[in-house]
Amino acid sequence: MKALLAALICAALPSQVRLLGPIGAPLFVGDAVTVSWRVLVQQPTENWDLYFFSTQSGAWVPIALDLPPGDVTAGAIHSFSWTIPLSAVSTSALVSVTQDNTGTDFTDISFAPNTIATPLAVNTPFGQACGTSTLIPATGPTPVIGFQTNGRVTSVQQTATGVWATASLTELVPPLDMAFIGLPGCLLYVHPDLVISEMLTINVAGGFALWGITFPNDPVLIGVKLIQQALVFDTASPNGGHTTNAMRATISDH
Repeated sequence: MKALLAALICAALPSQVRLLGPIGAPLFVGDAVTVSWRVLVQQPTENWDLYFFSTQSGAWVPIALDLPPGDVTAGAIHSFSWTIPLSAVSTSALVSVTQDNTGTDFTDISFAPNTIATPLAVNTPFGQACGTSTLIPATGPTPVIGFQTNGRVTSVQQTATGVWATASLTELVPPLDMAFIGLPGCLLYVHPDLVISEMLTINVAGGFALWGITFPNDPVLIGVKLIQQALVFDTASPNGGHTTNAMRATISDH
């Protein structure tokens, strides 16, 4: 409470900097949010400090400290990408920016609070396949910590010899054309820095392959996004195989 009071007193000084966002927005753990601010009056600025205040922590917690001063002329806009941590969950979260100067420092605080919550656990297909098979959520739990979530590779032909399932914490943007391994027109969405790599058992009669991922019961995973994609080896395919579309799993606690 003392930290909040001190910040409010500081913010009551004539404003030399203005926080532009996020202000009054619904936000979620794991989101990459742009914190932005504008210089109102040029000062001998040494650096910038960003903080958040949540009802969970009850204190001002650093987002980033000693950011380079950059352009300090009046009207200049600065920004910083903040990945929201679990500790920021709050029904009334505030963000502040402090202009560290050689003389008096100035602070501005979001005039309307943000709500920060854990995201809803979902498996979301995206992208495009270059063959007959697609990757879709299977029946069962969504990606919740402590449980297994399932994916299904559909329309696997009887000529298929294997299905290789992969997952990464990083999405390739833009996706990479796989012509370099003889699969032109097939797009790779999963970063090669894989955290999961597994050959699946094909249900030949049903024409599908199931993939299950069990997430540890660890709150640090809340908000993490897992990018998944499969490669189907098929002798009937023009180039011996094809890729599915991709699926993005947002991990949560509910």
